[in-house]
Amino acid sequence: MIVRMGYAIFRIAKRKTGSSAAAMSRHALREVDVPNAVAGAPRPQVLTGARTTAELMQRLRAGITWAKAHGGRQGFTKASTPVLDILVTTSADDAARMGKAGQDEYFKRALRFIAEKFGGRENVLLAAVHRDEMTPHMQVLVMPLDRVTNRFAASQMIGGPMGLSAMQDAFWAACGEPHGLLRGQKGSRAKHVPIKHLYQAMEAGAKVPQYVDVPPAPGMTDRLKSDYATKKAAHEDAIAENERIKKKIAALAKTGKMMHPKMIARQAERYREAVRLESINKTQADQAASDKQSAQQLYQASTNLEKQAKDLLKATIEVEDKTELAKLLDKSTKKWSREYVSQLAQKLGIDLVAGKPLLDQIRRAGKAQTMLGAFQLIERLDPDAVAQVQRMAPTQQQVPRERGGG
Repeated sequence: MIVRMGYAIFRIAKRKTGSSAAAMSRHALREVDVPNAVAGAPRPQVLTGARTTAELMQRLRAGITWAKAHGGRQGFTKASTPVLDILVTTSADDAARMGKAGQDEYFKRALRFIAEKFGGRENVLLAAVHRDEMTPHMQVLVMPLDRVTNRFAASQMIGGPMGLSAMQDAFWAACGEPHGLLRGQKGSRAKHVPIKHLYQAMEAGAKVPQYVDVPPAPGMTDRLKSDYATKKAAHEDAIAENERIKKKIAALAKTGKMMHPKMIARQAERYREAVRLESINKTQADQAASDKQSAQQLYQASTNLEKQAKDLLKATIEVEDKTELAKLLDKSTKKWSREYVSQLAQKLGIDLVAGKPLLDQIRRAGKAQTMLGAFQLIERLDPDAVAQVQRMAPTQQQVPRERGGG
């Protein structure tokens, strides 16, 4: 029997902001619910690095502070990538063939490889193995700090397309080949699945389809050859097939994204309620004509469900309206006077910079977790400021400089 081996999968994505890195840390450490995770599956196996997102972010901030202090003007800039998100996995069939012991060795080899390529073990903020989804995989968050120049150098570490290709060669030789895995075709025109789509599709419980290799288009010298038509058709068919696969991946990604735990719980509750009402209807259908009290109970239950749905919609609209007002207020705060901003800063016990949006400053200072929370804080301290924004919301105007000392 011929056993067809799968590929060693090594994907890298840049996390451009600290908030994006924190979100991926919460996902990797399962500090948030993961849709369609296997019930009763083990917790993430943390091979190295932070055990909590708070610890990870503390280490990342310390690295950034060091780069700014010792790396010169280019130590860490707005264009710097703070974190690289690396995924190591293979197909579900190959993972099953390897067994847990083989998987552990594969992931440990990969971790050693990553540490060597990206500045040492101290740059690995987190490495966690997940076995609670369809395919076992390891997620590694790396701080791309060059310990020689003291600069964040993600692009230099990856080395562009040629450097990434060489890194894929090295990864396969060090990690894939010892476990009987194949390396993807070198120079292939097949497109990789974006890492965020891969995560989302895996969360949705789906097996992600792979793009097919696109053979090179026949050139001018091939036009006189007998197999020109065959080569041209193969090239066009491969491109068309990849377009179909691209749409399928997008659909899988959308499914994964929509499978939020709260949404699933809400849908399940609605389903259970519908089943309950259906059961009541079946058992009392014959008595409905004579038993008005039972019919009234059914009507009342239906009315209550409708009221709950309306209340939920109203609450959602109110939150959206508050969010829009928060955005408008944040724009208007740039126009507030220095005196008023100083008074507000004293009330809050933080430093505020006039001429810049204040809500985001309040949030960053830890006085509120979200922009909406900062909005509500100012609403309590100065209802007049929010009232003026509410009056101006239909015309999208800003609060004048002359308002109440602001």
